[in-house]
Amino acid sequence: MKKLFQLMVLVVLGMGLLFSSSEAATMKGVTLDDKISVAGQELLLNGIGVRKKFMFSIYVTGLYLPKKTSSAKEAISADVPKEIVMVFVYRKVGKEKIIEGWNEGFFNNSQEKLSQLQPRIDQFNGYFTADLLKGDRIDLVYQPGTGTSVSINNKKLGVVPGEDFMQALWAIWLGDNPADARLKEKLLGK
Repeated sequence: MKKLFQLMVLVVLGMGLLFSSSEAATMKGVTLDDKISVAGQELLLNGIGVRKKFMFSIYVTGLYLPKKTSSAKEAISADVPKEIVMVFVYRKVGKEKIIEGWNEGFFNNSQEKLSQLQPRIDQFNGYFTADLLKGDRIDLVYQPGTGTSVSINNKKLGVVPGEDFMQALWAIWLGDNPADARLKEKLLGK
């Protein structure tokens, strides 16, 4: 009888865990919180996905917004606090490859604005002075009126000013020519 009671307790506890609200999303061993706070404002995890190149998983990324949306245009253009998190799952990505990827993404999605953005793209690229290893984390946090702060492994490296820069940066993932179309869909919760 005692064993039956213990089994029933375990089943009830297991069901509670199964039906309780999630507090995090996990992909490829990377866990991202469902909610975070930026400058006192709560942001929601809009979507999470994996950036793949050929057959390799490079990083897990999450998009945080004040309210969820499935519209890429809204996610890019809204002048609100927002964040993109990248956690590397590939063993090593060279700094040259990282900068090459940024430049390709800016070119593919914001070509008409490149001359205006180039000094700030150079500033942004200047933050990536070392290779990124498995487990390294990049936080790109946009705050209206301030710009996009760049942190690697919780070390803030600087802020790139401009709503137009943020829109060009967000377009790398969410624009008409994203780095990874399946990742774009995942970030938009599709």
